[in-house]
Amino acid sequence: MIDGRMFDLEDEPPGDAAALSNYVSATSGALIRLAVDICGHRDRGDDAEAVGLYWGLTGLLRAAAHHARQNRVYLPKDFLRSANVTREAVIEGKAGAAGNAAFEALAQFAGETGAAGLRFPKTARPAVSYAAVAAPYLGRLARAGYDVYADGLELTRFGGQLRILRSALSGRL
Repeated sequence: MIDGRMFDLEDEPPGDAAALSNYVSATSGALIRLAVDICGHRDRGDDAEAVGLYWGLTGLLRAAAHHARQNRVYLPKDFLRSANVTREAVIEGKAGAAGNAAFEALAQFAGETGAAGLRFPKTARPAVSYAAVAAPYLGRLARAGYDVYADGLELTRFGGQLRILRSALSGRL
């Protein structure tokens, strides 16, 4: 996980979706896999990795405005090129519709992880249930046209706790 965080010291966005996936797998994915292992479910490593990727990618979307203020962009260069937007435009908050298209690509990439709908045994749920707040965020982001600067994207504290509780009880993300 420490080696994975070395990327945080670089100024450039990841080169492509695979590089971003490697970064998120080495950080968020490794942490969730370890938590699921600690809960006694080493056999669910692939599912834990999918949840880690889903959670980590969603977390990057949730923190995109914050990262931009720190001159950091985690949108892969290929997403930026496809949307015809620059890293600098994202940092300056002037990316507009093109930036939203790049964030949409990242949100779709998060949705393709296969984590949504996974079910976990009761004893593994503490390790993954908090990822249940990702889907509502992604839904709100879609309704906002993938504008990561829009108001009202986050669940209320109570709403988030309710989603986590429902996931902990049902075992489903």
